[in-house]
Amino acid sequence: MKSIAVSVLKWAVRVGVSFWIAAIFFHSPGVNGYNRAEFSEMVYGQAWRPFVTRALFPAMVRVVSQGIPSSFDSAVQKSELGSRVLSTWYVEKELKWHPPFLREYFVAFFLSAACLVLLSLTMERLWAAMFSPSTPHGYAFSILGLLGLPTCFKYYSYIYDFPTLVLYTTCLLLMARRRWGWYFFVFGLCCLSKETAILLVIVFAIYFIRCANSERGMYWASIATQVLIWAATRTGLAYVFRENPGGTVELHLVDHNLRLLTEPSPLEALFVWGMLIVLYVHEFHRKPWLLRVASGMIAPLLALCLFFGYLDELRDYYEVYVPVVALIGYSVCAMAGYRIETRAPTNASSVRRIRAAADA
Repeated sequence: MKSIAVSVLKWAVRVGVSFWIAAIFFHSPGVNGYNRAEFSEMVYGQAWRPFVTRALFPAMVRVVSQGIPSSFDSAVQKSELGSRVLSTWYVEKELKWHPPFLREYFVAFFLSAACLVLLSLTMERLWAAMFSPSTPHGYAFSILGLLGLPTCFKYYSYIYDFPTLVLYTTCLLLMARRRWGWYFFVFGLCCLSKETAILLVIVFAIYFIRCANSERGMYWASIATQVLIWAATRTGLAYVFRENPGGTVELHLVDHNLRLLTEPSPLEALFVWGMLIVLYVHEFHRKPWLLRVASGMIAPLLALCLFFGYLDELRDYYEVYVPVVALIGYSVCAMAGYRIETRAPTNASSVRRIRAAADA
């Protein structure tokens, strides 16, 4: 009975935190802040490129919303509770939810919360694949990782952010476990969600670099398969939305980043970033090779954001969020005196095979 109660409590916390973070995401800064990626236009494929090409989650919202009978809308609007909620200032003024698309907003909210629950589960399993002991540290890592997400909310919220985060993290877990059938499937979904899925190909190539000779055929075939999946999905999406306004990328070097780089940084911000860097590099050689390689994708992300994004918009670095938080979590445990052993390979030489037979 005690174990059941603990399990129920853990799930209640996981689900509660997920819905709370989703509520923050939809409220501040909200999903209607940028006129080129308005919520309704994203859902119905009318937004500007490149945002509209990040099409997986908007398509899910559209399909689920269209599957809900129209009678449900009228029933909600006619009910006393529903009419009171929809007529409050909070829904239209604070959340900026447009009344004709309330069904889509609620569907997106619940699907986003579900993505966060899945992200928490995936983070816990990734910790278990990387470190020992796996409990209770993995669970704590998964919850604290969720609680850290609002620090990345700035300027705008995009509805494809959480699906991209959970799919990318799932690919890292599947790569660690060498579950290649599922990996290629989830990788394809990740490509439909956002073009930065190409970074997973780089992670794969570096992580298994020592296998380039011993398993040359499988190594290069796996890389080629991922590149083809990425190219096919991104080309297909570009063709589908070729008539939408906008372009392949948006340039923000001059209008935002140069100004940002020439402004003085607050001392407290430099202190916080300094502490995070110290925790990140602490006992770096003892940390899992996969997480080190995956977190190294911050370099290409910074280069891309310099020209095509906002350098100070942390959501642009979601692809390295989980690996970095895991590496920092290891350092915090080590400094606090908790003995954490690295279960996964700690260098390229330790990764000897690509095939699933090498699973521990």
